[in-house]
Amino acid sequence: QTTAEDAAAAARAGGAREAEADGVCPLGTGLVTAVATICVVSFLYNAGQSTFDSFFPIYAAGTLGMGPTKIGGTLTSLAAISFGVSAFFFSKVQEILGLTLTAAAGLVLVAVGLCGVGLAGSEFGAVAAAAGYVSGIPL
Repeated sequence: QTTAEDAAAAARAGGAREAEADGVCPLGTGLVTAVATICVVSFLYNAGQSTFDSFFPIYAAGTLGMGPTKIGGTLTSLAAISFGVSAFFFSKVQEILGLTLTAAAGLVLVAVGLCGVGLAGSEFGAVAAAAGYVSGIPL
């Protein structure tokens, strides 16, 4: 059981860790900068997500020759990967990297995954890139 002193010490340690990250936090200290950053990240996330959800099935059918059953199975598997990262890995990654670097790593995975899907020349390459993409979403 945690005592009040242990909780206070943990809060101080967490606050010190956050203070060290102030220099790398893209949100800055101003309200306008913070809101603008959140808006830009939200826009980029939603643009990528809606593009992927709209065009991946068409790309998979037309370019990769996948049928509806295989596309549905692939999308379900990708959702399971995203859930797994969210449920089992996010907190561990966040403890190691901190919140800012975890978010940055997620955005990098999303960007690399989306580019990889577009550049993939095979079904395996496209699905592997899509797995990278969905792994970055929960981060």
